[in-house]
Amino acid sequence: MPLLPQRRSGRCLSSIQNTRIPMHKLTLPLLATLLLAGCTSTADVKPEAGQALHGQWRLTEISGHGIALPEALIQFDGEQQAVSATVGCNRIFARYQLQRDKFSLSAPATTLMACADPKISQLEQRLSRALEAADGGNYRIENDVLRLQAADGTAVLKAQRQARP
Repeated sequence: MPLLPQRRSGRCLSSIQNTRIPMHKLTLPLLATLLLAGCTSTADVKPEAGQALHGQWRLTEISGHGIALPEALIQFDGEQQAVSATVGCNRIFARYQLQRDKFSLSAPATTLMACADPKISQLEQRLSRALEAADGGNYRIENDVLRLQAADGTAVLKAQRQARP
């Protein structure tokens, strides 16, 4: 028995060949299908979170050590899901994702300029390690203060939101 309908003189032989369904009988099921398709769950994604992180933040703590450098900044681009940070010399950058309060980060990369101040170089290394530790951890924003924690709850970064333009 053939799997495809047989053809004779250009016409398909089928038991429902001349069956027609009126369009008004298809309208309601089609609309119901479209309506239900729009009701899919996105509970795991926190859409406002990307915008909550979006912008520039001044770093105030890295791995529990306070810092007071005005050029120590971290910036989140919620649209591109990109993060970049600096403490005054090189730039560290990565991609991030948010799900609920979880923070996932790709392996950070950095520019490789020679920094005149060895303390800045050490601080950059600490920042890079802190960002790596934040992968799989949590984030929290309260009163324009961002806190990133490692998966074990260890404080990784603390930053103060800068004024939005």
